[in-house]
Amino acid sequence: MATDAAIGKSLSEWGIESKVFTITMGNKFDDICEIIKDHIQGKNDICEILNGRPFCVYCCADMLSRMVQDGFEEISDAIFDIRLIVPGGRYLPIWYLILDRLQEGLPLESLGEFYSSDDYDGFDIPSPNEWKKVQGVCKLVQIIYNVAQILFDTKHYSTAPLYLHSLQELRSNLGEECRNSDVFVSNLAWKMLSKLEECRKNMFMVLSIATVMDSRCKMKFIEFSVKV
Repeated sequence: MATDAAIGKSLSEWGIESKVFTITMGNKFDDICEIIKDHIQGKNDICEILNGRPFCVYCCADMLSRMVQDGFEEISDAIFDIRLIVPGGRYLPIWYLILDRLQEGLPLESLGEFYSSDDYDGFDIPSPNEWKKVQGVCKLVQIIYNVAQILFDTKHYSTAPLYLHSLQELRSNLGEECRNSDVFVSNLAWKMLSKLEECRKNMFMVLSIATVMDSRCKMKFIEFSVKV
């Protein structure tokens, strides 16, 4: 059974077709989301009030991970080589651990460690141009990591205002990097920002409504966040 058919069957069997208000998903499931929206059309009073448009909320962890992968794909060969020459224990394909390994390698490269020691004979060392790209990718991924820490750190409560402000701040920071004099960095920043904007435009309204309803924020917080 296709995924959309299975979801539709479950909604019907569970008797919740009239209660669906928000759809949370990874951004690779846009087509499935549209099918589900069509399925519940006319069966959901809330959707009728909203002209058949339930709120679509993307999984931010998935969205940030996909943005990071855009960067890592640009330096995939360098990542493979760096993980062999930079000590760091067992290699795990988790993006923030990969970032940490790359950031450990950058200062070693700047000191000429990989070119002056016989320990690296037989290893493929990234070229200076590749190291420059690694540095650019690390800069952008670090921006994303800073936001991920705020959103998913257990010390913080994951509230709508927190998500709204953090995503707006990420948007602003990537926007600045789009004007970077390094063409590689600016192009990659544009690619990441486009992915963020695609998701953000669908989430902005629901995050804004929830934020306005927070007595600590009201409209002033929305106005402040939009200016970020």
